[in-house]
Amino acid sequence: MADVTLEGIYKIYPGDVTAVRDVNLHVNDKEFVVLVGPSGCGKSTTLRMIAGLEDISKGTLKIGEKVVNDVNPSNRDIAMVFQDYALYPHMSVYENMAFSLKLRKFAKTEIDKRVREAARMLELEEYLERKPKALSGGQRQRVAMGRAVVREPSVFLFDEPLSNLDAKMRVSMRAELADLHQRLQTTMIYVTHDQIEAMTLGDRIVVMKDGVIQQCDAPLDVYAFPENEFVARFIGTPPMNLFDGALAADNPLLFKGNTFEVTLPDSMKSALQAFAGKKVLFGIRPEDMKLEGQQDAGSEQSLSATLHMKETLGNELIAHLRNGDDQFLCRIDAHSRPSLDGELKIYPVLERAHIFDAESGKNITKSPS
Repeated sequence: MADVTLEGIYKIYPGDVTAVRDVNLHVNDKEFVVLVGPSGCGKSTTLRMIAGLEDISKGTLKIGEKVVNDVNPSNRDIAMVFQDYALYPHMSVYENMAFSLKLRKFAKTEIDKRVREAARMLELEEYLERKPKALSGGQRQRVAMGRAVVREPSVFLFDEPLSNLDAKMRVSMRAELADLHQRLQTTMIYVTHDQIEAMTLGDRIVVMKDGVIQQCDAPLDVYAFPENEFVARFIGTPPMNLFDGALAADNPLLFKGNTFEVTLPDSMKSALQAFAGKKVLFGIRPEDMKLEGQQDAGSEQSLSATLHMKETLGNELIAHLRNGDDQFLCRIDAHSRPSLDGELKIYPVLERAHIFDAESGKNITKSPS
């Protein structure tokens, strides 16, 4: 087993195109870390540099205590699982899983032992003689994982392995991946654009944008205490509501929006003092916007809104609300049946609100404590 350390890692392509910029990240031994972000954010490039499939332009990469910048991929003691499975179509499941061990000239008995153990772990025993074309997408992905497992590497790398599967299969495979990590107790680094995968799988998640790490934290901390406006918008389904406005010059706790005003809790005063009179964004999660009659005891501050659309999601619904030019979302119990006409009163849970600097996007009030 091994930890992975990236120190000041850059990837610069010809034409001075910087795909990854000054990435500093330490992945602990046996940790499951997920790199997440939109397309083009540099997450797959970062993973490919760890794998040795992309050269590192600047910086130092260590696996364990060994600097591996110039080490051949085959000598890095890693195994990678790709999005497209990359199985040999003319080989059986058994042969696909055994192939890398044959190349490394393992004894037949050892190969057979490892393949059958991996097949049992991944519930592939009855498919060992089949060719990939006779398997479902989920089964093919399990074969790809099995091929990595038999190598018993120090580090597993996953590059969007579930993106080709349907929604139901992705949920099932997420559970299998989490179970695999628990069984193997091996370092895993996983790339995805799907924030739900990131939140459900990672011990920590690394949110990236434009080749730069925006935040690295435990999933619930990223959700509850986003580092900046980008993370707040990207993490969460639906995302955080953000309202333009400013803090009053004579009272930094008074947020003045385009269509409403609220007085923020006293606990935020020291953080907001330097931003009195400045433009900010008021952020709050949809589940922290309560309908009248469902607000927390003692909640008095509210804003008005009209409902223009609702999405029913089984036990809850997402209400799409309007207040003048402001549009925002509210997550409420499905048994609440707000009307599409008439005015609603919405009570924000201000203790869980966030204030972002309008210029830098930084979360002024971020404080896990």
